[in-house]
Amino acid sequence: MKRIISILIIFLTAALFPQQKLTLDESIQIGLQNSKNLKISKSKLSGSDAKVSETTSYLLPKLTLNAGYTRLSDVPPFEVTLPIFIPPKTVKIEDIVLNNYAVKLSLQQPLFTGFRLLSLLSAAENTRKHSLQTMTGMLMKRRLT
Repeated sequence: MKRIISILIIFLTAALFPQQKLTLDESIQIGLQNSKNLKISKSKLSGSDAKVSETTSYLLPKLTLNAGYTRLSDVPPFEVTLPIFIPPKTVKIEDIVLNNYAVKLSLQQPLFTGFRLLSLLSAAENTRKHSLQTMTGMLMKRRLT
């Protein structure tokens, strides 16, 4: 009984959803669009492209701007009384600074890093080439089979 019901379901499904005929190129295109391995290879390729861009940016100068503001509470001035004078004399050491501003601009450029940056860039480019070759090989394999 179960066998008859399953056969009926198969025939009804085939009747309700007619099959469309695909050409070889259309079926290859659909297979390439739905391939999980190809999508994984594409994401690895984009990740290796990002790594190449990142390591290239290490070779460029780095410009940094920092700014700050500090407001101090009202503090009495720093004064010292000198007893060596006959009427003791009070000397003000520092005036009150309530507002404090700071600005710093710096430029850094690596001059020599023991070829570390060039090695990182070379490794990233080799990883990108490998990812590209892997994806190309998968595409060729899909087209040949």
